Amino acid sequence: MNNANHELVLLRHGKAETHLHCSDIERDLTETGCERTFNIASYMTSQQLVPDTIISSSAKRAIATANIVCDVFSIDSDTIDVRAALYNADWHEVLNIVQQIPDTVMRVLLVGHNPAFEVLVEQLVSTAVDDIHLSPSSMARLTFDGKWSDLSSGQCQLLSIMHAQELVV
Repeated sequence: MNNANHELVLLRHGKAETHLHCSDIERDLTETGCERTFNIASYMTSQQLVPDTIISSSAKRAIATANIVCDVFSIDSDTIDVRAALYNADWHEVLNIVQQIPDTVMRVLLVGHNPAFEVLVEQLVSTAVDDIHLSPSSMARLTFDGKWSDLSSGQCQLLSIMHAQELVV
């Protein structure tokens, strides 16, 4: 079995439209959401953070975010693993999805939602972290040694949190 460093990258979807004329799951990205997602994906490229797999919520805004990442990395968007279970998931449900990732996957990108992503980061990191905040198009990078299936609270090191609106492009 592979016990090498695994990396979990959590990317909150980009800024979404208000849902006055559609259901929450159908909300798309705003122009700002698209721009900031492009910026964070470009940052990921500059840091060579190529994901081995991308798992996205089934919400339209999350899929649009994942598609922008694919475009920037020149990854076929048909390879995005869309999971309805990520939409409205709590942190336990997100962790359950992560624990099912094959150990051959070294870096996974999850595209989804708060509050689950913020709480998941707080639960997984091995040291106390003050006030985790993931605004739209923000990402958190975590790493751990071991198998995905064994991942549990307190096993990860927080490598970084990056907010797209703070990037200079």
